[in-house]
Amino acid sequence: APAQDKPVYAARPTFAFSSSDETMTAYEIQVFAANGTDKVWDSGVQPLPARQGLGVGEYAYTVTPALYADCAVTTNGSTVFHDGSNYVWRVALMNAKFNDAADAACWSEFGRFQMDVNNENRDPKFPTGYGSVAAAVRYYGPTNVLAGMIVVEAFENADFTGEPVARTRIADVAAIDSITDITTTNAFLKGIEPGTVYLRAYIDQNNNGKRDNWESWGYVNSVGKSVAAIYNPVGVGIVDSLVQVPTCTIYIEDCDLNGNEIPDCLESEKFTGGGDSSGALDGDKDGLTDDEENGFGTDSTLWDTDGDGMPDGWEMEFAGLDPRFYDADEVTDGDWMAYAEVEATLVTVQNTDDPADVTVYVLGEDVAKKPVRGDTAVGLPLFETYTYEVSVGGELQDRFGLGKEVTLAEEAGKLYRVTQVSEGKIVLVHAQVYDMFGYESGVAVSSNEHTKAFTALDKYLVVRYLESLGICDEKEVNIKNLWKNYTLKPYNTDLDEDGVSDGWELYVMFGPNEMNATTFTNGTAISPWKYGDRASDNDGDTLENYKEYNRGLQPTDPWNKYTVRDELFKSELLTGDPEEFDYLTDAVAKNFGVTPDKYYADDDFDQVHALGEMLGYYLDPTSLADIDLTKAFSDGVTPDYFRSFTDRGVKTYLGKRFNAAEFIEIEARAALGMDALQGAGTASMATGWDYWSAARYGYANTTSNAT
Repeated sequence: APAQDKPVYAARPTFAFSSSDETMTAYEIQVFAANGTDKVWDSGVQPLPARQGLGVGEYAYTVTPALYADCAVTTNGSTVFHDGSNYVWRVALMNAKFNDAADAACWSEFGRFQMDVNNENRDPKFPTGYGSVAAAVRYYGPTNVLAGMIVVEAFENADFTGEPVARTRIADVAAIDSITDITTTNAFLKGIEPGTVYLRAYIDQNNNGKRDNWESWGYVNSVGKSVAAIYNPVGVGIVDSLVQVPTCTIYIEDCDLNGNEIPDCLESEKFTGGGDSSGALDGDKDGLTDDEENGFGTDSTLWDTDGDGMPDGWEMEFAGLDPRFYDADEVTDGDWMAYAEVEATLVTVQNTDDPADVTVYVLGEDVAKKPVRGDTAVGLPLFETYTYEVSVGGELQDRFGLGKEVTLAEEAGKLYRVTQVSEGKIVLVHAQVYDMFGYESGVAVSSNEHTKAFTALDKYLVVRYLESLGICDEKEVNIKNLWKNYTLKPYNTDLDEDGVSDGWELYVMFGPNEMNATTFTNGTAISPWKYGDRASDNDGDTLENYKEYNRGLQPTDPWNKYTVRDELFKSELLTGDPEEFDYLTDAVAKNFGVTPDKYYADDDFDQVHALGEMLGYYLDPTSLADIDLTKAFSDGVTPDYFRSFTDRGVKTYLGKRFNAAEFIEIEARAALGMDALQGAGTASMATGWDYWSAARYGYANTTSNAT
C-alpha cells in the first residue's frame, strides 16, 4: 500500500516496499504529481524501520509518514497533498557505501496511486473501512490573521502523543469567534479507521507544523456538562459509514504558563518557551527585553521609565526618542492633528455587588458609541456610552436618573446603580472630530479651533485610538514591536511619504473612508501607513486624495463642503431642493479649479461672474460644454454673456440669468440707443450680438474702466 493504480482511503498513506539487500540501512521516499515532475513531498534520508521477512533473502518495510490528505505539506502552505488527486511515488535504499540519491540506479520505478479519502471517485459509493468526524472550532481572541493557522488533529490516545491519525487546517475562519453559533462545523477529518479518537485544535502561530507549549489550544472535553473530571479529554467514536459523521466542539484557549496574565501567544517573540523567566523576558511588556533595558539604562520593571506616557521600547526602537527623559511634548513645525474639547454629560455607575466596580460613561447622542481619549478627564483611557430610560425632572441628576438601577449591555447579569451625573468635557481626536462637526477645510492642516500640534505622545496614542476601533491590541503591539503598523513617528509629518500629512489622513478616515478592522486589513480606508491611497478617489469626484488635500477639499463627499453647489444655494442663485441636483456631482462636472474666494470674480470681463458661468454649465453641460472662465468668447464667436442654455426647462442666456453688472447693460442700451435684446440666443440676432458686444465693451471701457 498504496497499491498500484488503486485509491487510498486513509488520511495518511502507508508506503510499502521490499528489498533483497540486507545491507541497506536508510531510505528516502519522494511523492510527485501525476506528471512525475512536480515534487509534492520528500522524506529526506531516514533510517529504515524494522524489517519483516517475506521469504529467503527478501525483506519488507512499511512507512506511514506525517503526510495528510487535503493538508499543507510545507509549513508555508505552498504545496497541499490534495484528496481526489493522482500521484506517483518512488523509494531509494541506501547504506554507508551506496548513498548518492542523485544516482538514478538507487531509485525504484514509480508507483501510481489516487487519494480518495472523501470517497468521491466511486459511484455508487460504498464502505471503505474508514470514517470521518466534524468539529466546530471556536476561539475568542484576535482572529484577523488566523486563516490557515488553526490546525485540527485526531489522535488514538488521550495524551495527544505520537503522530496524529488525521490532520487539517481551517481555511475559513469567518465564524471562528461566534458566540451565538457554536454548532456550525468548520473542520472535517476523514480517512480515520473505526474506533475512538481524541481531537485537539491549536493556533500554529510560528507555522512550524506542530504545537509548541506556548501556542493557544483546546480539545474535546466535558466543560459545561454535569460530570466529574470535566477537563479530561473525551473520545469520539468513528464508524465505517458513508452517512454517520459524529460532530464535536473545541474551544481554543490561550496559555499563560508564567502566570503574568498575558497570553503566551502574545509574548512568543519576546518570551520564548512560555515558562522560562530568563534571557528574552520582557517583564514590563514595553517592547524591550530585560537584558536590553539593563544595557540601555532604563528600568526593566517600568513600562515607561521617564513617565511621559510612552513605552520604553517604542521610544528607543521606533520613535528615535530617549526613554530616560520626558519628551512627550516634542513637536515638528507644521505637524497637526484634529482635536476638539466638547461639553458632555458624564454618568458614573457602580456595581451593586462590587463597590470597586465603577465606570464613567458619556451620555448623549452626539458622542454615542464614539470612543474618546480620556487622559483629560478622570484619568480614564476611554469613555464609553450606554443608554437607559431617564426620569423627568428639572435638575440634571433628576433628569438622568440618579440612583436608578441599570443593566449594561456589555456586562450581562450584573446590576449597576447611577451614583453621579455631572457636566464635563471630553476630548475628540482624528475622525471623531469629523464625525462631530463635519469636514472643515484646514483642520489637521494648520492651526485652528479644531486642530492641535501633533506631539510625540499623540503619535504613540494613535495605537490606543486604533484599539478603540477594534483594529489592534495595544499590549500585543508593544510586545511584538508592531509599532510601524499602528503608531506614527515623531519628527515625521508623512510616514508613508504619499504627499499627504498623517494628521489629515487620520482626520478624514470617515464615511466611505472609515477605518475599521476590515478596511484597515484590506487597505480600502485612507491610511497614514499606505502610500497607495495617494491616488485613490474614494468619493468619485475625479480628484485624487492628494489633490483634495492640497486644495483643502473633503475626500469623502463628491460634493465638497464650500464647493459650487453649496455656494449656489447660499448665494440664492440656485433655489429649490438641493437633492434635485445630486446628479451634478463633481464626478460628472467640469473641474474649473476656482477657489471659493474667486466665485464672484469676473476675470474675463464678460459681465458674468465665475459662479454664474459654472452654474450655467452644471445646469446644461451640453450647451455650455466649452465654457471657459478665462475667456469672454469661450467658443471664439459668441460672447459668453449671450450663450444660451436651459435652466430646468426654461430657455435663457447667461447674461440674463447671472448678470454681475446689470447697470452697465442698462446704461449702455440707453446711451447707444439700443432696444432690449428680446431675440438674444436666436439665429436672427447672430450679427447683432457681435455689434452689441463690441459697443458694450467699448462703453464699459470708457465709463467704468471694466476692461
